Amino acid sequence: MQAIPYVDDLIKEYLLFRGFTQSLNSFNQEKKTDKLKGYQVDRIIFQMYQYITAYDIISLLDLWLFLDMTFFSRMDQDFHPTVHKLELSLKRYYLVYSIQNGRLDKVKEFFDLLSIELTRDPEWRLWFALPYLKTPQQDPTFEVYFSKAWADTLSLSLHNFLNSILKSVPKPRILTFNIERQTRKRLEQQVDALQVENNALRNQIQMLEDEIKRRDREKEKQKEQEKQKEQEKQKEQEKRKELEREKQTKSEWERQNVLPYRNSVAFSNTVDKLISNTQQTALTLTPSMDIPPSIPQEKVVIGKRRPVMDRSSSIDNIPSSPTNEYRATTSSTPEAVISPSPSMIEDDFTHYETPLPFHVETQAFSAHSAAITRCKFSGTGSKIASSSTDGVVRIWSLDQQTKRSNPSIFCFSEVLSLAWETKSNKFLLCGTADGKIKVWNVHNDKVLGDIVVDADYPRVEDIACSPTGNVFMTSQSTASRDHGLLQAWNFKTLHAESTFLVDPNTTINSIAFNHNGSLLVAAGADGMIRIYDMKSSVAIAGWMAHKAAVTSVQFSADETNIISVGKDCRIVRWDVNIVGKIVNEYSWKSESTNIDTPLVTYPPIGGLSFDSEGQYMLVGTGLQNVPLYKVTSPQPLQVLGGHSAPITCLDFHPTTLTCLTGSSDTSLRIHTLSNKDIFI
Repeated sequence: MQAIPYVDDLIKEYLLFRGFTQSLNSFNQEKKTDKLKGYQVDRIIFQMYQYITAYDIISLLDLWLFLDMTFFSRMDQDFHPTVHKLELSLKRYYLVYSIQNGRLDKVKEFFDLLSIELTRDPEWRLWFALPYLKTPQQDPTFEVYFSKAWADTLSLSLHNFLNSILKSVPKPRILTFNIERQTRKRLEQQVDALQVENNALRNQIQMLEDEIKRRDREKEKQKEQEKQKEQEKQKEQEKRKELEREKQTKSEWERQNVLPYRNSVAFSNTVDKLISNTQQTALTLTPSMDIPPSIPQEKVVIGKRRPVMDRSSSIDNIPSSPTNEYRATTSSTPEAVISPSPSMIEDDFTHYETPLPFHVETQAFSAHSAAITRCKFSGTGSKIASSSTDGVVRIWSLDQQTKRSNPSIFCFSEVLSLAWETKSNKFLLCGTADGKIKVWNVHNDKVLGDIVVDADYPRVEDIACSPTGNVFMTSQSTASRDHGLLQAWNFKTLHAESTFLVDPNTTINSIAFNHNGSLLVAAGADGMIRIYDMKSSVAIAGWMAHKAAVTSVQFSADETNIISVGKDCRIVRWDVNIVGKIVNEYSWKSESTNIDTPLVTYPPIGGLSFDSEGQYMLVGTGLQNVPLYKVTSPQPLQVLGGHSAPITCLDFHPTTLTCLTGSSDTSLRIHTLSNKDIFI
């Protein structure tokens, strides 16, 4: 029906073109009195309400009668009740509008005009009293008709009904051309849309082809790299074979030239003389000792092992030895040097003692009445916090050589984790096994608040405070430690901000931030190391690091590496930039440390801590002593101990070479390292 105005213009143009002026005038005249208003529902309804506001009941009834004869009477009988109800409501609205505007004369005129018709309809019986009521708006019978909601409902119902009727009216053929025009326009739009989609698909196909070509190039490049690696591997194997052949050739030479003389009397007498003459500072061996001159000249040092020297250096450059150390020196006569047997070398290394790199001063003091679980230096190093299995946390102030105890904190459950707030070092966080985190104000010795964690994960295994000072992370687990949870907490509100995804059936034993708090590394009980992005709360990297649980993990000082400790008796340094790449692995056992007991205790097994410069680290092994490593060296430098039971926790001072260890023997020990006279 929207095309009717357009068709009307075409008809007028056609009549004018043909010269049918009288028909044109008649058409214009009838169009002005068009009761259907060009089949536009809004205009028809507007005309009805215009008659009502003008109190023209006769024109209103004529318009409704026209609609009834033109459309309503041809409808199915099922719609007749609806038509009757709309007519009834429209007349009632006329009466209501007249009363609201104080026109009782129009109300009486209405009933005088339609009294005969209305008396036959029982629905109008009560309405005859309407003109005689003082306040019909308050009468229960008529109250609803004076509401704005009823008037709006009538207008909407009338609009919907007329719209449905006019849409169902069969259209003349002259109006169908517009439908074809709209259909053609719609099809043209569809063609344009399909062309755009086709171009997009072509671009996508081109991108996929480029991606396939790129991947093919990468595969070819990877094959070339693998081929180069294989060639390098073959070269290494050839070098190894060549070294083995040289070794075999050397062994054959020794068998033919050296071994026949080892049982000789001259050789035996010479060795006895070297060992028995303990007061002699230098010994010269000459060809007169009946040692064949064909033996290659090789210098041998008997006694305690000296630092390794370059073979090209002169033996005369060796420093003077104590009386119990011996050396072979040159004389004015041609030199004959003894090549020692393997048994001699073995006996010599048995008595080897490597000088310790640090002088250690240890101070011990009784800290708790139960086994210690955690110990931590504050960020400034002026205080120490320690906790025990009986739920007691103590804070120690370090005043030169004295330790002053602050009031104890009673948590009434085993304390599993401790952490100092990093921004002001004013608050201490204590995580327990019964689902609570106690926040303690160190300045006024008062509890700031108790945080209650998820009841399904009551064990607060570890706490790490972000270097930004706004957030702290907790690692929680179930009572049976078979499921874990990571949560980020707001320091100001003490409420959880987000929960990090943790693989099912695993717990996190240890967590640590990087220098700016943007990354978090987590040690899993499933042997995995995971790196989380703090913004997205999602693991961005992860790899299987140990065959057993990872007990401790930390970023290195330059944050290019991650150090991990596992229950599989391994300490590993990993490359952060290449996932799963081992930089080096640290040894558990050396001649100077004599650590040979595997990790068998419950996590965290003492932990892992670096000094302020990031050059040295302490590693908890679950024993009565802990090894001290240089980060770049796989062998331990020395051990720190003195406890009578396994060490359960440790920490490095934030500014000095001072270490703190806590043990299940209820004691704490402070180890001060000094190396001013030793070059490492």
